[in-house]
Parts: sequence; structure tokens; C-alpha cells
Amino acid sequence: MPFDRFNGSDVALETITCPILNKKYGTIVTCIDKLSEYDMECNLTCEKGKVLTNGQRPYEKYKCGPKTGYIWEPTDKMPACVDAHVPDKLGTQVSVRYTDAVPDSDADNVISSVEQKFIGLKCDTCQLKSTIVSNNESKLSNSSTLTLQFSKQLTGNGDIALTDYLTNGTETAAMAELLDTFSSMNEIAEFIQTNSTSIFDVSVGGVEYTTDSSSISFAGTVTCADGYAGAGGLCAQCATGTKLKFPDCVSCEIGTYQPLEGQSECLPCPDGYTTSTFGASDISECAFIIQSYSSTVSTVTGKDDKNGNGEDDKTTVLVVALVVCVIVICTIAVVAFVFWKKQARRRFARNETAGSFISLSMVLPETRVTVENAKSSFNKELLVPAQAKSSYENTIYGTS
Repeated sequence: MPFDRFNGSDVALETITCPILNKKYGTIVTCIDKLSEYDMECNLTCEKGKVLTNGQRPYEKYKCGPKTGYIWEPTDKMPACVDAHVPDKLGTQVSVRYTDAVPDSDADNVISSVEQKFIGLKCDTCQLKSTIVSNNESKLSNSSTLTLQFSKQLTGNGDIALTDYLTNGTETAAMAELLDTFSSMNEIAEFIQTNSTSIFDVSVGGVEYTTDSSSISFAGTVTCADGYAGAGGLCAQCATGTKLKFPDCVSCEIGTYQPLEGQSECLPCPDGYTTSTFGASDISECAFIIQSYSSTVSTVTGKDDKNGNGEDDKTTVLVVALVVCVIVICTIAVVAFVFWKKQARRRFARNETAGSFISLSMVLPETRVTVENAKSSFNKELLVPAQAKSSYENTIYGTS
């Protein structure tokens, strides 16, 4: 895009263009030259079979042009899309609230009565962990919450080959196991959704414990291997320029960098140098010299006693250091305020952006999770409500 920096006719035009956008591995960057506004707009998606890790989401738009001073806003850095890996465990978590508090003396019996309802469910290798707690610290202090955690260990043998599966439907052994496990977890959620009253309402020692059916909530659970972050229901290693802060990958702070994948710490820049922004992936980005400030103190001494007695000596000290400190503090305050405003705008923009571009809900063909094709013998004729599906967009992550 040409830009006339000068107005004189005898001065040559200087062409100013936007710098190259920092595109990373596994990404597809699509740009539109908005001629009407003389701005370039770009957005990011992942290559087929690649995923964004938790904590790394692109902005909705990246803009550059005359209106931005030919710099990319909100940043010239984009997150990387990485290879997905199969979780160690996949599961579903169900919580429900009892209208009355369940005393500790009855808790085990309530749990046992509920767990008996799942004996006929076909998930031979599934594990079930149940807990019940009183809501003592909430407005619902006279109630208790029961949580059931179903999970299944995956063998992790082989590659899920996500790209091949999404391209032509090819299922490796690892992908087939993942799909079957996901289907099993959905069967459990569907069974609970359609039979919640008969499952959770129990009688213990002559006391009836009933649940509020509207309080039932479902969440997918994923257990990743050590060193892996969550990624839309799957697991993945953190990309360069980031570090693992489970279950997320967070960008390296200003003044640090990380050239390798799957790291838990970022490396500091050499002494006296820093980076211009977050997410540096190479030491060459430590190209900015840290400015240091020095101060001086000037002292002026005078004598009022002409006889040299020194009794009325007065010393006037000009504390330049104090003035410099005040200036520096004010400057830092202004810069911090501007930075905070900019970051707040960025966070708002990022929060407005859609979540991961790929999740298990996109991986699985619809036919693999419908009741008609379910392996469970329970209520095959019923159309299960959508809320019964285990959500892997808001996944609860754990480590092995």
C-alpha cells in the first residue's frame, strides 16, 4: 500500500507496507484487502487435523494499514496449531443436587443405592467414582450434591491420525478406541438424562432422598499424560513460544522465550535485553536493550559567617534523584495505564472469539453418537435431549 509521507511534489513517494504477519505451524491465515478502508484484515484457522491448545486462542481479526500506522493490531503474533494426541482417560462427570441434606451416616448408603442402578450398563472397563458433599457454604445449605465420575482408560497404542480421519474417514485402531470410548460416555449421559428420577431418588433407612432434576449437569473429563495440555477434548504439547500451566499453554512473558515444544518453563533473555511482546519463540527476539536510568546529586555549600566561624553554615542540597524518581514513577504509571487498557481491549476481543476450532464434537460423525446406533440396551427408541451429550468444549482436565 503506497503512502505519501511528504506533500512536496519534488519529493519521491515512500512506500510503506505492513510487516509480515507472524504465522506459525499448522495454521491457515486468510487475509482480505479492504480497499474501501485501506486496511488489511486477516484471520486464523487450523489446518485439518491440527488443534489449538487450551489457553491459546486467536483474535477474531488482525488488522494493519493506514488506520493502524502500518502495524498489526492487536498483535502480529498468532498462536500455533499443533498435533492432537489421544488422552490417557476419557470420561463424563454428572452432578445432581438432593433437596435435603444427606447426613454423613447415610452418604455411603445413598451412593451404593445409586451405583447399583448402573450395573446393567454395558461399559465393562469403565471406572466409577462417587462423592456426596453438603452445601454448607452456599445458599442451598440444606441440600447435598452427588457427583458421579465415569472414566475409561485408553491404551494409547498408535496414532489417532486425525487428519486422515477428517479427510477420508480412515480409522486407526487408536481412533476407533477413542470413538468407542466417547460413544460409551455419551451412552451413560443419555441413560442418566432419561432415567434421572429413578436413578437418583433413593430410600435409606426409611428416609426418602429426592433430587431436583433441573440441577443435573454434565461435563466431559479428559486425563492427559504429564507434559500435555488440553485441546478441545484431546491432549497436545505446548507450541514454541509457550509453556505448560496445566491444563493451559500460556505465552512466554516479556523478557523470555521458548524455542522448543512441550516445555514447562520459558528461558530468560540475555542480561540487558528483552522482547517487544509476549510469546517469543527464539532468542533473536531478545533484541531490545533494557534502558537504565542514572541520577546525580549536586551539592552547593555556602558560608554566611564572613569570619569563618562556620556556625551559620548552610548547605543547599539539590536532590536531582528525587525529581528523576518522580518523573520515572509518573511515566511508569501512565505506561501501565495505557498497557492495561490495551490488554483489557485484547482480552475482551479474545473472549469474544469462538473457542477451539476443533473438538471431539466435530471429530465424531453424528452416526457414532445417536441412540439408534448406541450399544446400550436402554431406551433405544427415545430421542435423547441434546443437553445429555457430554460437553467437551468445557472439559474438566486432569493429569495422570
